[in-house]
Amino acid sequence: MADSPAPRTLLIGERSAPAFGACESALRALGMDLQVLPPREAEVSAALSAPDFLIILVEPSAATGRSLIDAARRSSGGSGAPILVLSGDPGRAAEFEWLAAGADVQVPCPPTGAVLSAALAAAGRMQARAREAASLGERLRRAESTDPLTGLPNHRMFHDRLHEEYLRSERYGSALSLLFADLDHFRDINTTYGHKVGDGFLQGVAAFLANAVRQVDLVARYSGEQFALLLPEADALRASQAAERLRSLTSCYMYKEVSGGGGYQPLIKTTLSFGVATFPHPDVHSRHDLVEKAQDALRRAQGEGRNRVCQHSSSP
Repeated sequence: MADSPAPRTLLIGERSAPAFGACESALRALGMDLQVLPPREAEVSAALSAPDFLIILVEPSAATGRSLIDAARRSSGGSGAPILVLSGDPGRAAEFEWLAAGADVQVPCPPTGAVLSAALAAAGRMQARAREAASLGERLRRAESTDPLTGLPNHRMFHDRLHEEYLRSERYGSALSLLFADLDHFRDINTTYGHKVGDGFLQGVAAFLANAVRQVDLVARYSGEQFALLLPEADALRASQAAERLRSLTSCYMYKEVSGGGGYQPLIKTTLSFGVATFPHPDVHSRHDLVEKAQDALRRAQGEGRNRVCQHSSSP
């Protein structure tokens, strides 16, 4: 245990019991960072909001111990936490009933210092592996939902969020607006300056848009030089105003590409065309309709000269 920081530990048991007091003293002598709790499921579940705890149960009764282990495994914070049970008589053959109940390590109680140290080291290794697995899982989830170039949510994440927000709008009758934004003449930037500069420009515009919307809004890279912006609780007027504000702000954005000598290449700028659609609307009967109408409005903005906002209107 001396090679790594002591894990935060939930020590659970009846504090008045002699075995509990002996175990608590031994753990504190080993430098453990203890949070002592009574064997009550509600308090244990509440404490497991953080996933990096080691859980130690001291001499639990059969029913109580199993309910606490089940509660820890159900908790999102405790499902990966190692569980060490101190139970049984050192003078008789170990039955290891708590391993069958879902614990990771079982040691006779009260344990000797050497046995306790070895058990804690084993639990610490389990904890480290659980953290590594959780970290890897989180990186994989981010990779599945994030555009690698801009760091924005990707096409898949956008459609997942659109599905959620559309269902919410249907259920509560609230407005939901969708904006598609396309960089005008972006191919000219790639042709003139190269794809490396084009990528840098896309990254700059993506960050600019993400920082210019509300916290509840979603800005995603939809495809190529096209962005999708999802605006919950925004009706047609507010969505149109938001698109016009973003169009105006972006027209002032200038990208500076650093040259090899530390100076800047010529400043690069462009404009954005926006298409806007809103639900509820007589033409919108599904989230797919919402995408189609916003895309139609974007094509109209591009066809009318670009650098403008067009909003889907009712069918004739």
